[in-house]
Amino acid sequence: MDIFSEVPKLSKREQYLKEVFLNFHHRNLDKPCSVEGVQDILDIAYDNMMSAKEFEEAHEYNFIDKSLDCSLVRHMRYTPATWHNHEFFEILYVLHGSCENYFSEHAIHMQKGDICISAPGSTHAVSAFNDEDIMLNILIRRTTFERYFMGLMEEDDILSSFFHKALYQRDKIPYIIFHTENDSALKAIIKKASKDFHGNKRFKRQFLNNCLSEFFIELLRSYEHTVETPDIKRNSLSENTVFLLKYIQQHYKDISLKELSAFFNYSERQLQRILLNATGKNFMEIVQLQKMKAAEKMLIETDFSIEKICEESGYQSPNNFRRIFKNKHGITPHKFRENNK
Repeated sequence: MDIFSEVPKLSKREQYLKEVFLNFHHRNLDKPCSVEGVQDILDIAYDNMMSAKEFEEAHEYNFIDKSLDCSLVRHMRYTPATWHNHEFFEILYVLHGSCENYFSEHAIHMQKGDICISAPGSTHAVSAFNDEDIMLNILIRRTTFERYFMGLMEEDDILSSFFHKALYQRDKIPYIIFHTENDSALKAIIKKASKDFHGNKRFKRQFLNNCLSEFFIELLRSYEHTVETPDIKRNSLSENTVFLLKYIQQHYKDISLKELSAFFNYSERQLQRILLNATGKNFMEIVQLQKMKAAEKMLIETDFSIEKICEESGYQSPNNFRRIFKNKHGITPHKFRENNK
């Protein structure tokens, strides 16, 4: 059955789990709990395949085949919502229905088309207790995720800082969510990957990795503006943080904190806090980063004079530009150009 277009019937294990859930309401299986508290249910449902510790602290070798870099597994409906963490990245993709995704004190209601990326070590629990709730778990080795997702961000220093902070400082931001409104292009990519994952064709690892790359490109290209993180939501700050970062990126040459504050209707202090929470950098550091990036690009790709590059990258004085450039690179702009020709 094609789970991407229709909801499959309950499997035998899911039927068993549903009966347990309906017959033992007092156990609150749809609320986050420890693995030990429901070990009796899991032992029967999973045929004693995994101990409580192995289930709670998921290791790559239990979930991702050693010949592959990722795994695509449908979440089993009515599975007790147990707290667990893992050493790999997990992408939870809601194909039908909805679910509750718990991170510590945060309960996230995910709907059809929502995609949640949780970082390694993030303790969470998933609650899906309806026949219509179909989720796909995409499990990705840390090294593979960094290569295919974070690798895409190398050309975008501001957003790279945002996503790095979101995914590696899990004590503050253990997840990020994209709202894709059930995008057909994204679904087609994952459907293609899922079909190959369950097949036996040659070059499976390479094919799946290419699908991941295509998936991340499409996700960032179309939905980076929908990103939601707990820090932003908890502090009642702007949920358009990506738009704010993009705005700075587009106007770095002459933008001021005062102008930015007026445009987004925040105080300068609030804006500084938003930027620091999102990227770990203050306003001036972000602007300086963009100016340097533009200057480096022009030094390598054009024959513009140093004075012209200084002007085009937003610096008022060529001498000031040379000083800042040398402080960062340890060499002059002229020497940098020579080294990168």
